[in-house]
Amino acid sequence: MTGKVSWPIGPNGEMVVRLLDDVRGQMVKGGFHIESIRTTSIGKQARKLFVSHALECEPDIADDLAPDWAVYKELEKQGRLIAFGAWPTPEPWESVPFIAYAVAYLFRPAHYAGRMFAQLDALYVAPEYRSRRLGLHLIDRLEKTARSRGASRLLMHAKPGSRLAAMLPRLGFEVEETIFRRDLT
Repeated sequence: MTGKVSWPIGPNGEMVVRLLDDVRGQMVKGGFHIESIRTTSIGKQARKLFVSHALECEPDIADDLAPDWAVYKELEKQGRLIAFGAWPTPEPWESVPFIAYAVAYLFRPAHYAGRMFAQLDALYVAPEYRSRRLGLHLIDRLEKTARSRGASRLLMHAKPGSRLAAMLPRLGFEVEETIFRRDLT
């Protein structure tokens, strides 16, 4: 992984890791700041958004929300995690919660030796910020970062009938397959 890591200290003395690598943190139209983030800052700043995301997208299992931070940290350690946070301020501040996040991971598909894909894990924008193209900026950052890390394909999933499902074809994404689910427990 290329880049420079800064280790600022948060307002309560906690260490907050920020990776400035493939796509530098920067302001985007609308006055938002988007920056690559590490798992050490995701949990503290995105907790409220995780809950909102779960309640909106998976209300039947939202009570079970419990991110497996060990998995995220291992993916990060292997250089296979891509994560961005967005703030409503000119600079990211550890005391200001995220208003959006996007997380993807890189993997090598077993049936296609030599290929690497990026898979969307989560994309969420707080409802009050959705009309400001913030999700588009996050998708763009995921795509650029995945490409710079060697991915040849970005896979994204979206709930049928959602705004994201309607938007992805306009961004050049194609429907590749349909995912079916059956709860087993």
